[in-house]
Amino acid sequence: NKTNTKDGNNNLKKNFHQTEPIKFKSDKIIKATDLAKIEYKALNFEGLWKEFFGLPSTNFHLLVHGNSGEGKSTFGMWFARYLAENFGRVLYVSGEEGFNKTFQDKLKFCEAEVENFWVLDVRTGDEFMKEVGVNEVHFVILDSLHDMQIDAKKLKEIFEKYNKTAFICIDQNNKKGELLGANEKKHLQDIVVNVKNFVAETTKNRFEERGKAFETSDFTKD
Repeated sequence: NKTNTKDGNNNLKKNFHQTEPIKFKSDKIIKATDLAKIEYKALNFEGLWKEFFGLPSTNFHLLVHGNSGEGKSTFGMWFARYLAENFGRVLYVSGEEGFNKTFQDKLKFCEAEVENFWVLDVRTGDEFMKEVGVNEVHFVILDSLHDMQIDAKKLKEIFEKYNKTAFICIDQNNKKGELLGANEKKHLQDIVVNVKNFVAETTKNRFEERGKAFETSDFTKD
């Protein structure tokens, strides 16, 4: 009986390893060997940007959050300038300040008046989707999610519509120093950066080791 059971298991094993051509119902199923051959494009960051972020995909999603006045928007502006100078068209959505003097001062302070850098003055996520066409720009900065009334559901809708565009989302912390509102917004991101007292730290990063921290002013030297 033991011999028969062993032989039966061997036959079963052979049957399970037989590979026959199959046509799946869903075209969303592909072979692992085919997936391994796909060449995904990545942004060739250099210097401190590479050390901090790694080499993100061309349509990465980044959330930068922090308390008011501690450097999150300035960090976002410096990053936007870096992207505009090296990788493509950047659209900065000024949902918090609009086109006022404080935003102009920030633009000049960060020396972000460069080619390929564009700005948009709207107040909600719906207005953004109404004014901006798909594939018009390579990178979008949303400043800020809270002021533009963009919750996780609306953010997912935006990401799905502009699925070839990279997004840098800026948001606010609560009094405890944590992201304001529901944490579902973090789950939609590839990278999450918390800015405290002008120090940026990665708390999530799919492209590089998390937990890296630098003063935001360090990025101006790169």
